[in-house]
This record gives sequence, C-alpha cells and structure tokens, in this order.
Amino acid sequence: MQQTINIQELENALNKYGDIVLTKNSKNDVIIMSISEYKRKLKDNELSKKLEKAEQQIKDGKTVKATTVFRELEEKYGLYYAKEKASKFFKNVSASLLSTKNGQG
Repeated sequence: MQQTINIQELENALNKYGDIVLTKNSKNDVIIMSISEYKRKLKDNELSKKLEKAEQQIKDGKTVKATTVFRELEEKYGLYYAKEKASKFFKNVSASLLSTKNGQG
C-alpha cells in the first residue's frame, strides 16, 4: 500500500518523533533524521569505537604510566616551563595579597 506524505507533514513528524523509519514489505528500509542528529550519531559511533579500542588495549596490557605521559608532554610542549611560570605568578600574587592584607602594600 502506497502512502503519500507532504514535506511539511514529514518535517512536523521529524520534529515531534525524531528519527523516522520507513518500511517496505514489512522491513525497515529507510531512515530519515535531521543532519544534526546524523552528525551526533556519527560522533557517538566514533567515540564508541575509540572507547572499545582503549578498553581492549587495557585488557592487553598496552598501557603507559601517567608519569611517563606527563613527562613526554612536558618535553614536547614545554608544559613544565609553563607550569613554573604559573607557579611563580601565583606566588607573586599571593605575596602581594598578603602584604596588602598586612598593611604593607
């Protein structure tokens, strides 16, 4: 049995129900969804695959210690330098606030 639906009705149904599944001969044949929903599903699928891979790596013992990762990041991107600069900055701010609080500033 053929059923006809206009675009406005299709859009209304899509907004109301989300994904729309069209069947042919009692089999799911076509799915209609918004582009944003399609992109979200693609991202979810990609994330799921990455998580499955990571979980398998953990099971296989293919892990790296966090200290090793952070050391490599520091060496590659100079994070240690940035951390030192931030530490000095916050020490100076703290010292300045303390001296102001104690009436020295």
